Amino acid sequence: MPLKVALKETWTVESWQARPLAYRRTIVKLVTERVEVHKPAVLEHRGYLGARFDPDRVKVKFAA
Repeated sequence: MPLKVALKETWTVESWQARPLAYRRTIVKLVTERVEVHKPAVLEHRGYLGARFDPDRVKVKFAA
C-alpha cells in the first residue's frame, strides 16, 4: 500500500522531507534491491575521527 500511495504523489524535495523518517525508509526499502558503500582506495584524512559521508562511494541498485 505505501508504494501505491507514493507513486500517486507529486514529489518535491519539501514534501519528501516533510514525511516522517520511518515512511521515507519504507519507500526506499521498497524500491531498492541493494545499497553498497565501497571503501575508499586511500585514507585521505588520517587521524580524522567520526563518520564522513562521501556520495561517490555509494552505489544503489534499484529493484526491477
